[in-house]
Order: sequence, then structure tokens, then C-alpha cells
Amino acid sequence: MERLTQKLPQGGYKAKVDPFSVLERLGRLEDLYDALIAEREKTASQMDARSGKGENRYLSAAYCAQTDASKFD
Repeated sequence: MERLTQKLPQGGYKAKVDPFSVLERLGRLEDLYDALIAEREKTASQMDARSGKGENRYLSAAYCAQTDASKFD
């Protein structure tokens, strides 16, 4: 991803392009972040539901590492 800001030596940032372009891209990045968080929460809920039904053999190692793995034993 191309940076839209430049880090200043004394701290802070300045826009390398039109500030309105920066705001537009920041807004899209925030929308993407929100969508990813919502999808992660949906997936976690689905995995918890499967775990409650005894379908834990389908849980990924990555998911188990992020949660309390002992509840899947």
C-alpha cells in the first residue's frame, strides 16, 4: 500500500497528497477494518455454536490458539 503520509523527524505526520484524498482513503480503510472485525465476530460465534454441538474437530488450530482452547477438549 502506498503511504499517503510522511512521518516528520520532530514527530507527527504530513500529507504527501491532497488532504481530502487522505481522508477518503482513511474512511475506506476504516470501513474495511469494521467489516473485518464484524466478520471475525460472526465467525467466532459460528465456531462457538459448533463447539457447543460437539463439532470441535473442525476448529482450526489458529482459532483455538486465540480462544480458551480448554473448552474444546
